[in-house]
Amino acid sequence: MLQVLTIVVATSLFPASLAADDLGVDSQYAEYYSYIMEQNETCYSDFANVSFEGVYCEANFEGFCWPPTEVGETVTFECEAELHSVSRTCEENGEWEHKTMDDMYYECHKFTLLNLQLTLPCGIISFVACTIAFIILAFSRSLWCTRNYIHWHLITSFGLKYFVLCIPTFMFLVLDVQTSRAAGLAVFYISTYLEMTNFSWMFVEGLYLHTIVALAFRFDVDQIKFYWYCAIGWVVPFFFAGTFLIVCISTQFEDKVKDVALQIFVVLPITTVLVLNSIFLLNIVRILMSKLRESSGDTQLKHYRRTARATLVLVILLGISYVFPIFVLNLISGLPDMAVIVIMIINTIVGGLQGFLVSLIYVFMNSELLLLAGTRSLIGLSKPQSDRSQSLTFIFNVHD
Repeated sequence: MLQVLTIVVATSLFPASLAADDLGVDSQYAEYYSYIMEQNETCYSDFANVSFEGVYCEANFEGFCWPPTEVGETVTFECEAELHSVSRTCEENGEWEHKTMDDMYYECHKFTLLNLQLTLPCGIISFVACTIAFIILAFSRSLWCTRNYIHWHLITSFGLKYFVLCIPTFMFLVLDVQTSRAAGLAVFYISTYLEMTNFSWMFVEGLYLHTIVALAFRFDVDQIKFYWYCAIGWVVPFFFAGTFLIVCISTQFEDKVKDVALQIFVVLPITTVLVLNSIFLLNIVRILMSKLRESSGDTQLKHYRRTARATLVLVILLGISYVFPIFVLNLISGLPDMAVIVIMIINTIVGGLQGFLVSLIYVFMNSELLLLAGTRSLIGLSKPQSDRSQSLTFIFNVHD
């Protein structure tokens, strides 16, 4: 499960990782060139005593170490952390099939590049939606309560996340700009931090909604000071992301150490959030079904339809949509590569548009907020309902 979630997280952080690994600085280029030369020498030395009778292709290092191969045969390498492979054929004249480094890079990373191309438009749509929603909430102070404060912070975390995510994506895809190592590391750390704050605020949403729906008669949610929610949403991710960055820098981004640190300080906290939000979701849906059964005049089919719609909305709001690819890829073995790619692309699109969907549900479909944002004179309206009644009403009615 952690391995699949690592792919999901790494996919969302890919533009930032790209910026962090940029080879635009001379010192980095020198290290990279030295590494390539070392691999080149190792490749030739490993196959120095290997040969075939007649015409054959000799060992060759171009991106991969291609071993001595007889005429007409094809050598295939599985791409690292990808679902594709790259291959070259030994041609009749004893020369390797001509493929540039760009060709082999594309074959190995075409899924990642496709994911990157989907990230930019989806991220821009969500960023614009979150910005508009942020402004509407800012002009609706008379309706502000703990619930709307949490919504505002969640939408803010989405907006910041997509803003920082789109910068390296735009630079790589459109401008083809190289950055300094310091700038790359800054973008990488900020993206990691904002990704974690986003999940943290989804957890706050789940915790708060579950408290006012399931524990309203046993616990007064207003006793919780709002700064505790802020600590969970903004401070705790800072600790985890900061520790992850310190470990990476102190080990000079060594791959093995970096992977372990990613699992412990990024993937594991996000996994915990998804597990807890899934538990909140199941209990909230159980309560919703009991409430719907108590209502009069509704058929059983309508009960199921309203519950299904409410569940779909909660899945989006609480980030449970990320659980789907993890669940499918872990429980169903032997899926064709194309099926896995389709699942990951759907996950990329849903993840990229999540900010837009949250803004749509919390703000653009909330007529009371829109009315206040457009009519400042309505600030003297009567005090809104309690958080519990508003939350239940919202969950029931927004889907009809």
